[in-house]
Amino acid sequence: MNFDYKPAFTAGFYTAGLLSCKVLMIYCSHMEESEHDQRERLIKVLGDLEDLTKRQVSLKFIFVRGIIYGLGTVIGATVLISILSYSVVQIFGVEVIDTNAVENLQNQIGR
Repeated sequence: MNFDYKPAFTAGFYTAGLLSCKVLMIYCSHMEESEHDQRERLIKVLGDLEDLTKRQVSLKFIFVRGIIYGLGTVIGATVLISILSYSVVQIFGVEVIDTNAVENLQNQIGR
């Protein structure tokens, strides 16, 4: 399967900016080199950019990034809810889980 993404947009402008800075630095630092050597270096950097964009738009990379993002969202929400419920109990003295309801539920189950 060949998914034809537009690498300039999907790779992000940040990555393209970093690599264009790298190209500029290579160009400035090697001005005394021959034009052929400069072209070879530029071709190598552009090949690196192509490899990076292919890696970033692969379905495996997108899937793993989505899993990590979703897991982080769930863990973050859990931590925030626990901190909020602890704060409510400490400040207002309100029980988040009614102990009588838990005991009634245990009695109904048969414990």
